[in-house]
Amino acid sequence: QKRTPKTPKNFYTSSFMPLDMPESAVFTINTLSPSGMIFFIYCHSGTGDYALSTVNYISIVDDSYEENDDFTQAYELDINSTYGLFGFDTDFYQLEFSAGDNVIVALGSDDLNDFDMYLYDQYHNLVAESAWLDVPEIIVFTADYSGTYFLEVDPFDTYVEPYYVLGNIVYVDTPPDILSVQHSPLNPNGTETISVSCEITDNNEVSSAILSYNTTLGWTNLSMSYSSYGFSTYYIAYILAQEDVMCIEYIIYAVDNYNHWSVSSTYQIIFDLSEQIPTKTISFSTLFVILSLLSISYICIKSRR
Repeated sequence: QKRTPKTPKNFYTSSFMPLDMPESAVFTINTLSPSGMIFFIYCHSGTGDYALSTVNYISIVDDSYEENDDFTQAYELDINSTYGLFGFDTDFYQLEFSAGDNVIVALGSDDLNDFDMYLYDQYHNLVAESAWLDVPEIIVFTADYSGTYFLEVDPFDTYVEPYYVLGNIVYVDTPPDILSVQHSPLNPNGTETISVSCEITDNNEVSSAILSYNTTLGWTNLSMSYSSYGFSTYYIAYILAQEDVMCIEYIIYAVDNYNHWSVSSTYQIIFDLSEQIPTKTISFSTLFVILSLLSISYICIKSRR
C-alpha cells in the first residue's frame, strides 16, 4: 500500500517500500546543495528502532548481471533478498517459488526515474505487473505452481543515472491451522445427533475439511460445511445418533487450495448410557393376564343377558 508522507522543505527523493522491505533513497550528488544534506525519517505507524546505514557512493557502470536482456539470459535472484542495480536497458531476472508462496516484489529508485516491472510464468505469459508513474513499483501475487518465474524491469523514463533497488519478500505457504475443536453434546446419550465444529485458518484459502469418526463399524468420513456467526467463522459436521456405543473417536483433516494438508489431534466422545430412555415393552405373561381378564369380563357380561 502506497503511503503519503510528510514532505519537508526542498524535498528531493524518498523511499516508501512495503513492509519488511529496506528503505533505500537514491540520489545524484551534484543535484544537492553544497552545504550538505538532511535525511528525514518518518514513521508511518507504530514505534520501534531503525538503523541508518552509511551513504554509499556508486560509480555509474552497468551491474555485473548483464547481459540479462531477455528470457534466455535472465539472472537468478535469491528470494528474500535486496539488490542494487542499474537499468540502462531492459533487465530480466529469474525467481524460484513454490505453489502457494505469497510474494512481494518491489523496486525503488529516485523520483526522477520511472521503471516498470512485469512478472511472467515459466511459459513467458504475463501474470502480474506494476507500471505506475509513482515509486516504488510493487507486485503482489501468489504463486500457483512450483517452479520458475521471470521478472522484467523496464526503464520506461530514465532522465538521470538509472540506479534502482530491487527486493523480494516471500511468505511461504503453510498448511491450514485447525483450532478450537469441540463437539456437542459433550456426553451424548445415544439418541442425540452430535455436532463437531472447529476453526480452520490458512494464509491462502481453505479448500475443504473432513470429519473422520470411528465406531464399532469402522471409520466414516463426512465433509464439513463452512459457516459463520457474527465475527466468527467455523466448520461443522453432524454425526447421527449412535445407539449402544460407548465411545467414538474422531479426527479432522483440512487442505488448502495448494494441496497442503493438516491433521488434528484425535478426540473422543464418551457416551452417557445412563441417560438412555428405556423402551417400554409388554412381556408375554403380562399380555396373557390382560387377555384372560378381558375374556372373563366378556363371559360375565354375556351371562347377565
